[in-house]
Amino acid sequence: MHKRLLAVLMMGPLAAVGCKGKDKKEGGTAGGSAAAGSAAAAGGGSAAAAPTPAGPANDLAMLAADSEVVLGASWQALQKSVIWTRFALPQITKEKEVLEVITAIKTRCGIDVQADPTKLLAGLKGINEELPDGAIIIHGLDKQKTMSCPSKFEAEAKKENVVIKVEGDIISANDTDGYGMALTFVGDRALFMIGHQMSAARVKKALSGDGSLASSKAFTDMHAKIDSKATVWGMVHGKVIAEEIEGTLPAKPSAVYGSVTMNDGISASVRGRFESPAVATEVMTKMKPQVDGAAQMVDKAVIGTDGSDVTLEAAAVGPKLEALLKELD
Repeated sequence: MHKRLLAVLMMGPLAAVGCKGKDKKEGGTAGGSAAAGSAAAAGGGSAAAAPTPAGPANDLAMLAADSEVVLGASWQALQKSVIWTRFALPQITKEKEVLEVITAIKTRCGIDVQADPTKLLAGLKGINEELPDGAIIIHGLDKQKTMSCPSKFEAEAKKENVVIKVEGDIISANDTDGYGMALTFVGDRALFMIGHQMSAARVKKALSGDGSLASSKAFTDMHAKIDSKATVWGMVHGKVIAEEIEGTLPAKPSAVYGSVTMNDGISASVRGRFESPAVATEVMTKMKPQVDGAAQMVDKAVIGTDGSDVTLEAAAVGPKLEALLKELD
């Protein structure tokens, strides 16, 4: 699926996650051919279907328990932060295709993907593979505008051999490789799902809460230690970052999680979970000289342990933050 079209159909700030993975795919696959046949048979018109279940009140209950990356963000607070305005936004606006997507959605659908969302939560797996899979929940989008938006891109969809289906109040779109997206609303929340052979059935399963993050003891234990009201918070499974940290630590974490608060400064609270308190202490001892060395560059940098977790607290404001931003430029 053409990455701009997928981003347009998703209409979400995190659509690039799915597009990035898709770019790696070259040509079709055997699985893609089978999906193409089923998609063609399905057709592109409306179909009678039962209404979507009301869905769980808890956003986490709509994300799969095997999500490898979980990311939450207060979208409005993030865009007001100095990190966003000074660093992230200039990088985004350099990307011509991203600007084309934003403009197309705003012009045809009346949706401003930069200003309209208020909060989002994503749970994805397969980040290091060719095609990611998961769900993104976005608060603040207008339901009527959002649900009618895919139909405004039917010409592009047809040209890219993307089959759009409407089943009750669930919209799905799949390309000839069997990869696509699905969209519905749960109350005032837009639920976007991306992955292989997206369908109304997959959406309804997510809405059932069966096998969700909310039922995962390991996740809920970590989530209880996260400030989920921070600007950005999240969790990354250890296998996702295994290659990046190979050889740098005495042991590999099973997960890295925490939160970052951004305003006119930045403060972070990050944890790495290890096999045991003894291993966490070993890792902390190994990292401490590096953290102490970096402390002079920021206003706060403290490393410690909490059971099987290595903890890191860091903050920078004013001149220290300005110096860090210059390093990023």
